[in-house]
Amino acid sequence: MKVTKETEIYRAAVKEFGGAHQTLKAIEELAELQRALARDYSGEGMKTDLHVCEEIADVEIMLNQLRLIFDPKEIDDWKDSKLERLARMVGVEIEEEAT
Repeated sequence: MKVTKETEIYRAAVKEFGGAHQTLKAIEELAELQRALARDYSGEGMKTDLHVCEEIADVEIMLNQLRLIFDPKEIDDWKDSKLERLARMVGVEIEEEAT
């Protein structure tokens, strides 16, 4: 992960609150996104697009903290593998990057 101001904030949050606490917080945020998506999908109540967007932002923030708690290299390896599989499923050819 490239060190940016954003990364500094994530690191500070993990240091301040601890990995276990932030992992539980991530679970909470994921559940909130799940509920917002279910409401949006079902058309329940008022238009919830803005709420879904807010919850996606919360989840992305927590995922970036989880990258610091768990092994980012392992995460990237799994992500690459799963993206390659998805590309095959949808018929997209992946070009190898020049190193």
